[in-house]
Amino acid sequence: MVVVKLDKELCCSYQSCMTECSEVFGSDDIGVVKLLMTEIPEAYREKVELAASVCPQGVITLERA
Repeated sequence: MVVVKLDKELCCSYQSCMTECSEVFGSDDIGVVKLLMTEIPEAYREKVELAASVCPQGVITLERA
């Protein structure tokens, strides 16, 4: 299992991550990106890795649990 983290203080809410993996990344009422889950099932691992790689600010990190 992979654990995903999002540094909300550095996130600029470009929402690139949401485009790549809307199952894990969403937004609040004003468009700020948020995590919909932190423990990522294997089925979403590749999509989350892609989302992290396209983040312009590089604020998404993944760790093996």
